[in-house]
Amino acid sequence: MSLSETKELKEDLIDSKQLKQFELFLNGYITLFGSDCDHKEVLSIFLQSIRITNEHFEIETLGAIPSSYLELRIILGLGIVHAEMDNIDVSNKLLEFVYNEISRSTVTSSDTKKIAYKNYLQSFLQ
Repeated sequence: MSLSETKELKEDLIDSKQLKQFELFLNGYITLFGSDCDHKEVLSIFLQSIRITNEHFEIETLGAIPSSYLELRIILGLGIVHAEMDNIDVSNKLLEFVYNEISRSTVTSSDTKKIAYKNYLQSFLQ
């Protein structure tokens, strides 16, 4: 297989939008847990990331469009950031949404569900 054939195969197998979304997702979490966390910057990164595949995403209309597992992880990140910014009502709405989506899933592992439960319950302790 030639180099150009390999490149074409890679482009066929990897959706460039999802790759960009994943890169932003990682960048958001790296920024969130960095020593100089700017919460507004992290919110911007997460919103930019989720709007790659859901361009009309708004917290107010959460659930209007089905979410992928990566989008659920982005929404979880949004919930964490809002909690750290003391936007507890918004955080709870986001975390409850993720909790409900994961709870209903028949393909989600029990470990993933436990993590969702833990994050959801911890949001009430803040």
